[in-house]
Amino acid sequence: MVRFLGGTPRAWTGNFQRGTGALDHVVCHPDGRRVLVMAGGSGYVVDPADPSVVDFLGGQWESCIATTDGRGLVLSDTVDVQLIDHTGLAWRSRRLAWDGVRILQVTHDTVHGEAAHFDGSWHPFSISITDGKAHGGAYDGPEY
Repeated sequence: MVRFLGGTPRAWTGNFQRGTGALDHVVCHPDGRRVLVMAGGSGYVVDPADPSVVDFLGGQWESCIATTDGRGLVLSDTVDVQLIDHTGLAWRSRRLAWDGVRILQVTHDTVHGEAAHFDGSWHPFSISITDGKAHGGAYDGPEY
C-alpha cells in the first residue's frame, strides 16, 4: 500500500496487486510528475494527483535503477532490460538471458550486467543507454 498526497487536499491510498517477484520500490518517474510503484515485481505508473490514472508495466520486474543523470529508469526482468524515460518506454534490449538478469552498474552511457545461461553460468553484457543495443549475454536462441 502506498499513500499519495498529490499536492492537493485529497490524499489517497493505492493498494497495488503484487506480482511474482520480490521487488518493492517507489521512485519518481523521469517525467517529474508521476511515480513508479513496484509491488512484488509488478510495475505501475501512477499520477499522485489522480488515482484513476494507472499504467501497468507487467509483473516480473527484478530491478529498477535510475540513470546517473536522473533522466531515466533502467528496469530488468528475467530475460531483458528496458529504459523508461520522460516519454515512457525508450527502448527494450534484445533477449539477454534464459532466466535471470543482474544489473551490476549503470554509468552515464552504459548498463553493465550479467545474464543467466540455462547451464547455471553467468555471462557479462553491456547495453548502450542511448539506443538499447546490447553486446554479450547468455541467450543465443530466436528472438521473441
